[in-house]
Amino acid sequence: MKAVLLRDVTPAKQVHLEEVEIPPVRNGWVLVKVKAFGMNHSEQILRLSEIKADYIQKPIIPGIECVGEIADASDSDFKIGQKVVALMAGMGRNFNGSYAEYALLPTSNVFVINSELPWNQLGAIPETYFTAWGSLFDSLRLSVKDTLLIRGATSSLGYAALQLAKALGCKVIATTHKKEKLPLLAAADEAIVDTGVLGGIYALNGFDPIKEIPNGVYLTGFFSNYPTQAAITAIFDFIKLHQLKPAMGKSFTFADIQEACQALDEGQVQGKIVVTI
Repeated sequence: MKAVLLRDVTPAKQVHLEEVEIPPVRNGWVLVKVKAFGMNHSEQILRLSEIKADYIQKPIIPGIECVGEIADASDSDFKIGQKVVALMAGMGRNFNGSYAEYALLPTSNVFVINSELPWNQLGAIPETYFTAWGSLFDSLRLSVKDTLLIRGATSSLGYAALQLAKALGCKVIATTHKKEKLPLLAAADEAIVDTGVLGGIYALNGFDPIKEIPNGVYLTGFFSNYPTQAAITAIFDFIKLHQLKPAMGKSFTFADIQEACQALDEGQVQGKIVVTI
């Protein structure tokens, strides 16, 4: 099969496809024929710096999410040809990920989906919409009566959160760090210019939660490493019910993976970058 393998720090211009063996199946894992995968800043961090860490076994195939079909169900209850999504749980870091024609993945993080959306649109959903869904509904307990502020709303996560909240019926205020991007937030009830943070910053210096958070206001977070079949089913049911078209910035073919990585590194695309195989 063709795959991207990382051995050391790899700028986008050095990313290329290699021929490797299709991984043999083993108990507790299934082989997925990858049809599409979304690209994430997480993979950019791995490729440009984290790859040097001792805990990353090299070479590694990156990619924390994918959509595809079961090619070998091993000892699981999955069926060959079943349409699935897979994400997180160390995918693309602790074991080989989705930048490949086939991915051997733990059954615990592979989920059946029922959708007629094309593969490139499906590829925009797993990690981004799961994070948006968990943040809005599991953490914030968002309801139709709420007003939601989305900072950095022109990121792929921001677009997904905006889409979900508006479908629910909420009032949404969205921010972007560049005035020229305001037209991209036409779906929001109000769009304003504000400085956002998209990765690379892991602490807010001088932040005192007791003094900074007013009474009656709470701070919460969402860690997307533990998806469930129930959550994935709920997301796809919601998308189908509201006839949503997943927010996708641009689609590339696998043969153009270098160009896709360049677009990610240079921030050329507004929204989710998807690669189809």
